[in-house]
Amino acid sequence: MRASAIKAALQISRVRIGKIDHAVRRRHQQRIAVPISTRIADRSGRSRQGQRILEAPVLPLLLSLAAPNIGEAAARITFLTADALFVSWLGSDALAGVAVVFPLFLILQTATASGFGSGVSSAIGRALGAGARGRAASLAGVAVAIALIGGALTTALMLAVGPTLYAAMGLTGRPVEMAVLYGAVMFGGSVLVWLMNLLANVSRGAGNMMVPAFAIAIGEAFHLALSPALILGWGPFPALGIVGAALAAVVAYGVGTLVLLVHLLSRQALVRLRLGAIRLRRDEATAILGVGVVSAASATTITASAGVISLAMSPITNSTSVDIALNNVSSYFDGPTVVQGTSGTWFASGTITATDTGGTAVINCKLWDGTTTIASATEFVSAATATVAISLSGFLTNPASNIKMSAKDSSRTGTPSWRSPPMRRAAALIVASSGC
Repeated sequence: MRASAIKAALQISRVRIGKIDHAVRRRHQQRIAVPISTRIADRSGRSRQGQRILEAPVLPLLLSLAAPNIGEAAARITFLTADALFVSWLGSDALAGVAVVFPLFLILQTATASGFGSGVSSAIGRALGAGARGRAASLAGVAVAIALIGGALTTALMLAVGPTLYAAMGLTGRPVEMAVLYGAVMFGGSVLVWLMNLLANVSRGAGNMMVPAFAIAIGEAFHLALSPALILGWGPFPALGIVGAALAAVVAYGVGTLVLLVHLLSRQALVRLRLGAIRLRRDEATAILGVGVVSAASATTITASAGVISLAMSPITNSTSVDIALNNVSSYFDGPTVVQGTSGTWFASGTITATDTGGTAVINCKLWDGTTTIASATEFVSAATATVAISLSGFLTNPASNIKMSAKDSSRTGTPSWRSPPMRRAAALIVASSGC
């Protein structure tokens, strides 16, 4: 009887152990069946984003990730084109100064965004893919430390050698002074360029492309609003001239950096930035720089080559020294013209001043190559002796002939005349470059 009871108890134990073993195996199988993206996301609290990055179809995912980048690049190019127009109001010396500083600044932008930024985004992406969210946060802190050091070194270097470089590029006299002023402000804000581009890639490495695009768009909106105000002294702002143009660009990077910091310090960020993590660590720095240095070298070489090719072409200027009478309502009268050749992409800018000598007039002005109009404008002169200034600028690829300024009076009253101050032609560096 006692033996039967023991036997029955053993049988019950075996059944229970079998059930427990089955349950354990089942839970293990379920864990294996759960995609790794979900397990990573469960630990990070961002399941939907992690699952999307690791499991979404490749082509739609790539297109959705690329769209914000395309939008931000279009916004930046648009605002830089507008900025070129604002600077043209200051005359040919200012444009000449900007023309030699901008390619050097573009190298900095490319090296930080497409170079070292690639190292940041790839390192953080690998960490999140391995489920190491703590390491990703540590990488973000190291990225900020690299940005601070890189920005300080860039500022020190360009303030020291910038004036020599600008003179070596062919500038003399007043244009060199303009370049030194513009470059001092632009490269004085190098740390903001480094911070914005590396922080943007922290967010991109976590799969969030919208926040960096939003930060850049907001920054460039500030750029567009502040540039003419600081250059010409609109409203409460002082007229800072070329310094105002540079300051507006630096403010744009500062605003973008602030937007990114607000996001990365919030609970909404997949990879949160901790202030205590902002320091150099060998392993994390190696992971970032191992990719970043190579990418920066490659991207910078392309951009520098485009800049050298463009800068090899000397700036071309021309102006009229006498008034030109607009005495035929059906004909355009040509003002200054330059011989720039028929190949390459060119940025052209010019200004005319029209004075009505007889009565009201309608002045039509265009910047063109005799075939293609780069830019045009119409101004109304309301009374005799009244004067209007018309500034035009834009880009043209492979001009059909010499670029020139032309104007006519399309009204039936008045006999205005016009004179053009120096008009500048410079090789376009924006469209010829990559990695913005």
